[in-house]
Amino acid sequence: MHSTLCAEIINGLDTMKYVVNHPGHFKRRALADDIHEDTSPEDGWYIRFLYAFMLGFTQYFLTIILEFMTIIFINSQTSYLFILLFYAALAGVTTFDNMYANALPIDHSIKKVVGKNFYQTFHRFMKFKAEREHVEASLNVEEKIEGEHKINLAAKSLIIVPNPRDGRWLFQFFRFFYKSCRMFHVSFFFYFAPFIMLVYQFYLS
Repeated sequence: MHSTLCAEIINGLDTMKYVVNHPGHFKRRALADDIHEDTSPEDGWYIRFLYAFMLGFTQYFLTIILEFMTIIFINSQTSYLFILLFYAALAGVTTFDNMYANALPIDHSIKKVVGKNFYQTFHRFMKFKAEREHVEASLNVEEKIEGEHKINLAAKSLIIVPNPRDGRWLFQFFRFFYKSCRMFHVSFFFYFAPFIMLVYQFYLS
């Protein structure tokens, strides 16, 4: 169960990481189609950022709660048969989000992005001067392909961009929050969560 749930936790952490590293991707788009002339790209920016971040945090938090509930519930059983049955039932609960996604219509907007990768423009090394200079020195953004200069998309993702969180306390706070969740996962939960069952069994005895 722990190995199965860890994949869900990492998925939630990756979502939070993407959101805090690319808040600019959640600005308002298609302003030319807006009927209001005074619409700004930043209208509703924080709300969209918060919604996207909460999607990842909800998956992370509920998965951790589910694992603790599994530990407590299975340890309260006295029959091997019930332990196996409840384990199978709880394992099915962990895939409920996947079952819901698979039940969506094929033309749903969410289904259209399945299998696509997020376009990353900001990386952690861009905050450090020495690492930025090392990358810029070896970066070839344009490549000559068939006699024409075309953008190398793989290198374009490494073009140095300013920190998108500078001057925005909300983005900085949520990055700190994400880092706290990640440190809890990599330093304790990933390695020691299975041992909580042993401690709980000792407590029950």
